[in-house]
Amino acid sequence: MREASPFVSSEYDVAIVGAGLAGLSLAVRLAARPNPPRILIIDPRTSHERDRTWCSWSVHPHPFIGCVSHRWPEWAVGSGPESVVRRCDRFPYQRIPADKLYCTAKTLLAQAPSVTWALGQSVVALHESAGRVRVALSDGNSFAAGRVYDSRPPEIKTAEGWRQIFTGMEIRCPGARWNPEKVVLMDFRQANENGVRFFYILPLSADSFLVEDTWLCPAGKNPAFSEAGVLAYATERIGVSDWEILHRETGTIPMFALPKVTSSGRITAIGTRGGAVRSSSGYAFTCIQQEADALAAAYPHLPRGRARNIFLRTMDAIFIKAIDQHPERLPEYMRRLFHKVKSERLIRFMESCPTWLDCLAVMKALPLGPFLVAAASLRSPVKPARS
Repeated sequence: MREASPFVSSEYDVAIVGAGLAGLSLAVRLAARPNPPRILIIDPRTSHERDRTWCSWSVHPHPFIGCVSHRWPEWAVGSGPESVVRRCDRFPYQRIPADKLYCTAKTLLAQAPSVTWALGQSVVALHESAGRVRVALSDGNSFAAGRVYDSRPPEIKTAEGWRQIFTGMEIRCPGARWNPEKVVLMDFRQANENGVRFFYILPLSADSFLVEDTWLCPAGKNPAFSEAGVLAYATERIGVSDWEILHRETGTIPMFALPKVTSSGRITAIGTRGGAVRSSSGYAFTCIQQEADALAAAYPHLPRGRARNIFLRTMDAIFIKAIDQHPERLPEYMRRLFHKVKSERLIRFMESCPTWLDCLAVMKALPLGPFLVAAASLRSPVKPARS
């Protein structure tokens, strides 16, 4: 692995724009090929720190399994008498802090002489001609690449559709009492035309937790968050009011189809930019690992789209439309799913690798009427994935 300079090379087989989850996941796989391509990784950062946390169910193998910091076999939706608690020892819920994944990816790539880094640089232009892509950088240098994978985050406009917005804190609270094997995925507190609010709890140790305040908001709605609100909820649920805040994180996840950002045959959008986020749930880690596997296996070509992917995007679009029409019913929908669908089936569906029987089980668990109305009101059919 080398740092880029004007004298290293003026041409690469692959340029990966962005060294986040999508870019690094693909780079690691391409570099591990028997005859790896010459790879240039471009990122505006000069160092990688913990800027987020990825959680998912462990249904898909990936090269970052050693980065998993926690696993939980049990999870709950809701609280009190309406709570639904499920368990799956085969596919536990898992957490990967970003700093661990970044470190592992860099360690793997450091062993690959075919990889060059251009850190502290942004891409200012991509021009395709004569079967190559000219990549212009912010420092004035430019390179040619046979294929570009672009993971730069797309612009998200607040007027476009529903969004999942969250703010969370990792807190230490001596004396806490909690089942260390159970997470709370969605503890609903509000569901109306202004959005759906729920809290999320991950126990990280005997006395530390990640607690997030999450809103699913329609276009034009912007929730007001406060640390006091998160701590008040934690006091209520965990029962301890003596806190030490260890870490904070915030984020926004689009719950709508992002606009197409590229139509070039040699420039491929990946990650969030390429639609590798489940709009109905916000889960991205497994989708991005599946995407990286498919792209690396097909290189130098692109993988074919699958009918199941189109079907899942259609189901997501119908689900979001149903929420838009009746946001107050989302808690009911989620409780029905977690209560009526077997754990392994629901996990595979949530993580974008379901069988057709899994999809059928999800459809049977939801009320027919509102989802037929939602399906009939979709403006246009869902199109195949860009890659």
